[in-house]
Amino acid sequence: MKIVHSDDLEAREGGSLTVVMEESDDLWVLYNLVDPDDTVRCGTLRKVNKSDKAGAKAATEKRRVTLSVRAIASEYDGIADVVRVSGVNVAENDYVKMGAHHTLEVGVRTKVTVTKGAWATHQREAVKRAADAAATAELVALLMDADRGEARLYVLTEALVKSAAAVDVAMPKNTKAAYGAKSSDAARLKFRRKCREALAAKVNWDAVKCVAICGNGGKDFLAWLRSDGLGTDLGAAATDAGVPALKKNVAGGAFCVAGPQIKETHKDALRVLLKEPAVKKRVADTSVARFCAALDAFGDAQRRDADRCLFGSVDAATQAAERAALATLLVLDEKLRGAAVDVDARRKHLALVEAAAASGAEVFAFPSRHVAAEGLRDLGGVACVLRYPCPDLQDVVDFLPDAPGPPAAPSEAGTVVAPPPPPAAAHVETKKKAPPKPPAKKKAAPKPKVVHDDDYDDGYDDRYDGYDY
Repeated sequence: MKIVHSDDLEAREGGSLTVVMEESDDLWVLYNLVDPDDTVRCGTLRKVNKSDKAGAKAATEKRRVTLSVRAIASEYDGIADVVRVSGVNVAENDYVKMGAHHTLEVGVRTKVTVTKGAWATHQREAVKRAADAAATAELVALLMDADRGEARLYVLTEALVKSAAAVDVAMPKNTKAAYGAKSSDAARLKFRRKCREALAAKVNWDAVKCVAICGNGGKDFLAWLRSDGLGTDLGAAATDAGVPALKKNVAGGAFCVAGPQIKETHKDALRVLLKEPAVKKRVADTSVARFCAALDAFGDAQRRDADRCLFGSVDAATQAAERAALATLLVLDEKLRGAAVDVDARRKHLALVEAAAASGAEVFAFPSRHVAAEGLRDLGGVACVLRYPCPDLQDVVDFLPDAPGPPAAPSEAGTVVAPPPPPAAAHVETKKKAPPKPPAKKKAAPKPKVVHDDDYDDGYDDRYDGYDY
């Protein structure tokens, strides 16, 4: 979320906030910010009437207009990645009358202004966290490939993984000749300087505890930083605001090199990076590593005793909670919040979390944008470790609404009893239609009859008449 303009939100009379939605998580923050009677202003499409010269209605057309709507209700659509705010128009417009109803659709890369009579404390904090993810980042990862001149800087918070900067430098291909080697050295130096500038400008050094550099060229880059990168090569960059803090952290040991085998700069490589011993040791007490450690602990428990682990089934986990067998519950927070697509499934997940907390289990609600959330999503979005084995719960599956028949119900002995088969439909005699007759075969056309004239003298011997040459 990028803040374009902000009034004093702490003022008692309220104020306006203008932001640009940069990613899907910003839409969820906006959905929680908009309350009834707030004013929301953004661009939208509206059908307007076209009139002829006499003033009569001729046709309708869609126009791009900017409307200010007093919110009546809001809706979050997690599939389409939009927030819909419905209300009435409160600002004069050439195409829309005052008091006319309209629904605004706010999506990614949309500029929107929210005006409130009073901003609550938790709303101001939510805006600050969404606008500056680096302010609360405890782990920074720089994934690089020096041979291709690519680098990506990621900041990891408790809730999400956000791309902070991207570095792309064209590297020369021919490095055998003297001129090629010289140009390659110049391009490599330019690549290192851009990476240094990204670290100095995009990292909040007051909160970060570890900076992990991994990939091809990571070790050489850190060695360059400790020697010339923050020394004789600084030049005019020595006056930048983030350079003194960068120097302090490089000298203080906040940097580490890990994962030299990682060849990609995509954020999927962060899951491998967080399993590196050098990184795990440094971020062991941070909120970033808390969810990763919980997912790793589930994997270890599953390898030791599979009967003490359940995953993918809310019904099985609910039955385990009723038996007070839950020790640890892992669940995606997207299954719990109002953005869930299936309302019934959301209620089941909420009831499971409440039952697990009541039984004394430790509950981990994984943020959907966390680096470890994809691993839990592969397990079905829910997993749990049991206090004692429950083999009878391993085969319990969730009932799907479109499946035929009701779900299986547990009996008093704990075994799963199959539901009775559905009643057979009444037999109705129907006359069978006769199969269609095959089409009649067409008769072949008769061959033309050859007639020989016996009186005709062709000049040849009659013994050869009737032969074709």
